[in-house]
Amino acid sequence: MSGAGGVVAIIASTTATTIAATNHTTRCFIVLSLSGAQETEKHARVNAWSKKAASGVEGIAACDYVGPMRIAIASDHAAIEMKTQLREWLIEEGHEVADLGPDSHDSVDYPDFGYKLAGVVADGTAERGIALCGSGIGISMSVNRNPKCRCALVSEPLSATLAREHNDANCLALGARLTGLDMAKACVTAFLTTEFEGGRHQRRVDKLSEPK
Repeated sequence: MSGAGGVVAIIASTTATTIAATNHTTRCFIVLSLSGAQETEKHARVNAWSKKAASGVEGIAACDYVGPMRIAIASDHAAIEMKTQLREWLIEEGHEVADLGPDSHDSVDYPDFGYKLAGVVADGTAERGIALCGSGIGISMSVNRNPKCRCALVSEPLSATLAREHNDANCLALGARLTGLDMAKACVTAFLTTEFEGGRHQRRVDKLSEPK
């Protein structure tokens, strides 16, 4: 849906649904905070998931989510069905999801939606972003034009795990024509449940945002 001056994003949680107009100056999410006990549980889940990472899609699907998170998702026309399926699944899992479009199968240009996704991740409106197009290549390139975004194009969960552990990826790209829905969910699960290791990786990640 579109409105004057911007895009209307549907933002949903398990307890409420809000329609917020987003433009260059105004963006809104329902903010959910975690208690100390929930934070402890979150870290325990991440450690448990890491031990299951080698067991494939079935092992990953069996792991609980870290959450809730504020997640933005966008695609081009080639990936609109996967976008819709992932959006509804993520909402069911308790996350807040902003669908940045498109909302029809009419042909669109992936850079427009990649830039839009990058903007809400870069300014902190969304904690993570999921970018989809036919191959995932074009929209990942678009997201990575923003120096504050680190978008990893993946096709299996190990790459999604490493993208978080070593590269602190804040956006994930998937190819809807190359990746099945179950595998896409496994990749998203790995992306959302894996924490950045920091340490020696931090200085390398810092250089991604400040090229010289």
